[in-house]
Amino acid sequence: MNRRHFLASTAVAAIAASLRGADTKRAPRILLRSSWQSVNIGDIGHTPGALSLLWKHFPECEITLWPGELGHGAREAIAKAG
Repeated sequence: MNRRHFLASTAVAAIAASLRGADTKRAPRILLRSSWQSVNIGDIGHTPGALSLLWKHFPECEITLWPGELGHGAREAIAKAG
């Protein structure tokens, strides 16, 4: 198993486990706190990737992004992901 597959499967398993005991009357909520150096495009790339995985595996969830700084094209990169 490579690192990328391990991280993705671990994150999905952790979120799924936390949603099992959730109240079924409302959509599950996920708060994604993300912070990065806006001059480093590699750092900016983590958030759209995480959002994409969450949307793919948990389409019923209400996802709130709590970003750090959105400078140097970060806002546009996140908007493009959505």
